[in-house]
Amino acid sequence: MAVNESEFFVEQLSKNSFFSPWCFPNLFIKKGNVAAEFCDLVVVFGNVVILFSEKDISFNADAAELVAWKRWFKKSVAKSADQLIGAAKCLRRGSTNVYSDAKFQRSLQSVFPKPEDLAGC
Repeated sequence: MAVNESEFFVEQLSKNSFFSPWCFPNLFIKKGNVAAEFCDLVVVFGNVVILFSEKDISFNADAAELVAWKRWFKKSVAKSADQLIGAAKCLRRGSTNVYSDAKFQRSLQSVFPKPEDLAGC
């Protein structure tokens, strides 16, 4: 379930696209007993996995432009990149703790290809 308007947009875009049968929005990873966001959308088609991350961060136009830009970049682009790198590492390790719910009741282990079969890794 989408947390904010931009996550809702990504989720709706995936549902209304040609690849909706292979889309998994708002996934979680189990870190100890705590649910952490894996990424905002995953598309799995055979051995191809596409990861999406979005951050709903406003640009502070009241701050100095360079300062505002650096803050926005760090909170949006850098955090998304870190999230995607972490998700890709998890898949390459063959992690089986990815879930479609924060209560860890619906595992997606069978959805992802084996690490050695991942395309482009």
